[in-house]
Amino acid sequence: MRQIVSLNNKEKFKLNSINTRKLLGVFLREPEKHFTYKDIRKILLDTSESHIRATLSGLERLRTLEAKGLRGRPKGGDRLKEYSIFIDLDTFKKIFYIYLNLNDEIEGFLKSNYVNILIKKFGFLEIYRVIKAHLERTEFRRKASSALLGQQALAEEYIKYKEFIRRDLESSYYQTVLPNIRDDPKVFVYPPMPKYDLFEPLSNLNLLDSINFYRKNLNSTYIRFYRHLIGDYIDKSMKKYVDLDIYLSPLTSYPVNDPVHLLFAKPFERLHDDIYIFEDADYYKMIKRAYIVYSHFPEILYSGTNYLKNEMVDRLDWDIKKIYFEMDTSDLSHDEKQDLSSDISSISKKMDSIWNIDRSIETLLKINIFYWNASSRRLDILFKELTRLRKNNSNKYYHILSDNKGLRIFDLETNCCIISQDTKKESIDPYFLLEISSDPLTNPFSVLRPCNIFYDERLKLKEQTYDGILAELRLKLD
Repeated sequence: MRQIVSLNNKEKFKLNSINTRKLLGVFLREPEKHFTYKDIRKILLDTSESHIRATLSGLERLRTLEAKGLRGRPKGGDRLKEYSIFIDLDTFKKIFYIYLNLNDEIEGFLKSNYVNILIKKFGFLEIYRVIKAHLERTEFRRKASSALLGQQALAEEYIKYKEFIRRDLESSYYQTVLPNIRDDPKVFVYPPMPKYDLFEPLSNLNLLDSINFYRKNLNSTYIRFYRHLIGDYIDKSMKKYVDLDIYLSPLTSYPVNDPVHLLFAKPFERLHDDIYIFEDADYYKMIKRAYIVYSHFPEILYSGTNYLKNEMVDRLDWDIKKIYFEMDTSDLSHDEKQDLSSDISSISKKMDSIWNIDRSIETLLKINIFYWNASSRRLDILFKELTRLRKNNSNKYYHILSDNKGLRIFDLETNCCIISQDTKKESIDPYFLLEISSDPLTNPFSVLRPCNIFYDERLKLKEQTYDGILAELRLKLD
């Protein structure tokens, strides 16, 4: 391990000087190359010999540069040296803090070939951990995001990340996780769920750059990967919905969360929450996603319930494995047998709840029609605001949030909230639907209400009634 050398204040001042940064620039551009003094002198023509030699000496003492002696010695002079930059995280930290407060130069440093090689060698998360504490500064975040998200090694790492996810999922779902019986035969470990740490940095970097980076480099890769993993658990219309969800809301969709689960966790609120609109095509993708749900409601609901059942069965499978494990590896006491009996009873109840999904399809359908109608009103408000904004300025980048604070639209160039509406009264509270006498929707449990934008865009609309949807669902469930 290299020894860290402390420098006095005078030397620290020199390391922050323009001469230091000029010389470092030589190594940052070609980090894997070795330079002699003469090589550097030819590059830094406007820097004096004394400044170059003093800076080389200081960086060598700081263990930022490595100096190796060459064979031979100039007549009457010191032995020749060849210099190279250390490619490690300690050196990155030292150089980072030299450039940190230099607003005009920090972006160039993070954009350098040196940092690209570090990402390739150690992974982006190591770089992110160093810079994370400084991302609260708006100007630094903007420059760091632009520089780092432009690095080729970063794009390659995120693309390869799907292989980690695949291995993690296989480990989680298809391999039994057993403890070392000699250490503790009574401990059974549930399979760990995958952790997607690489997506945290994208949420904390400048969102405008993060979304552009994702859509350019990763979107199609993760859409294909999700389709491969999900197989036939969901039908064609739901797969189209998922494709759009991954595109419109990449930082909360797959692989961070499952898009099908998000759609039904808070029924249909996903359609108006956490959406990035950067161009007209994105606006129409948002309309298309909502239209897919409306026009293919039986298939969407069937895919949702089918997916939920399989998710419950997967977890139940691990509960059963746990019981067999305990029975096979333990001499159970009376109390432990009672606990085991309780576990078996719990499994029986869970199995009942799985089959009850099908038996309760009428109630489930009414609830989901109800929530679609609530969300369709909020979508009307959202599309109305977006239409107005696009007429005034079509070259804006918007982030839409719709939660318990109401509807909010942010301008990502300024990070300012430009629209904020309390939409609870109009659309979130489902009981409000029952109080509307002038609305053509007289029974919010029996008919799907189309969004107004569907009419504006002249989309083909088929009446979606409770009886018609239920008939299609029964055909799929039988």
